Amino acid sequence: MVDNFNSDVLLKGIVPFLGCTVSCLMYMSPLNAVQHANGTKILGDLNPLPFSITICSSTVWFVYGLLKRDMFVCCPNMLGILLAFYSVLSTYALANERLQRRMRVLLCSECSILLLLGLTSSFWATSVQEQMVLWGLAGNLTTVCYFGAPLSTMTEVIRTRNSASILRPLTTMNTASASLWTAYGLALADAYIYIPNTIGLGLSCTQLSLACLFPSRQRHITPQHHAGLHLHGGSTTPHDKQGA
Repeated sequence: MVDNFNSDVLLKGIVPFLGCTVSCLMYMSPLNAVQHANGTKILGDLNPLPFSITICSSTVWFVYGLLKRDMFVCCPNMLGILLAFYSVLSTYALANERLQRRMRVLLCSECSILLLLGLTSSFWATSVQEQMVLWGLAGNLTTVCYFGAPLSTMTEVIRTRNSASILRPLTTMNTASASLWTAYGLALADAYIYIPNTIGLGLSCTQLSLACLFPSRQRHITPQHHAGLHLHGGSTTPHDKQGA
C-alpha cells in the first residue's frame, strides 16, 4: 500500500509538476535568441517555423487539458501560446520573403484546423469523452509536428556540417520535457499523452545527436551589413545588391 501510494505521488504528482516546470522552461528557452535577433535586426540562423507550430500545438493541448480538467496540462501550454505569439511577431519582419510566405501559410492553415476542430467539437461530438478523443488525436499530430519542425534544417546541418540552426537550449528542454510527459502519460495510461511524447523524445534525441556531431559555428555579422544580406530560410549569406 505504501509503495503504491509513493508510486502514485511520484508519477501523478511530482513527475507532472516537473514536466510542467520543464515545459515552461522549454517555451522560454528560445527567448534569448529571439531577443538577440530583435536587437541586431538580423534573423541569422534562427528558424522561426517551430514558433508558428507551437501556437497550434499549445492551443490544442490547452483545450485538451480543459476537457480533462488537468491543470498540469493547461498551465504550461498557456505560457506556450503567449510566448509563441511573441516569438512569431518578433521574427516575422526579420525573415526573407520566402520564409514569411511559409509562416503565413502555416499560421493560416493552423487557424483553419483549430476552427474546424472547434466546430466539430461543439456540434458533432456528443460527449466530453468524444471531444477528448478529437482534441487528443489533434494533439498527437501537432506534438509530432512541433518536435519535428527543427528537423526542417537537418539537410542544411548535414550539408554544411554546422548545427548553428539547432537551438541547443530548446532542444535540451524538449528532450527533458518529452521524457517527463511520457512518464506521466504512462502513469495515467493516457495514450494521447505518452505516444506523441515518445516520438518527440526520439526526434529531440536526433537533433541533439546532430548538434554533437556537427559543432555550431555562428556567423559573425554586424547590423550595418544587414542591407547587403539575403536570408535563406533563417541563415544569412552575402548577397550582391546589384543583382537583386
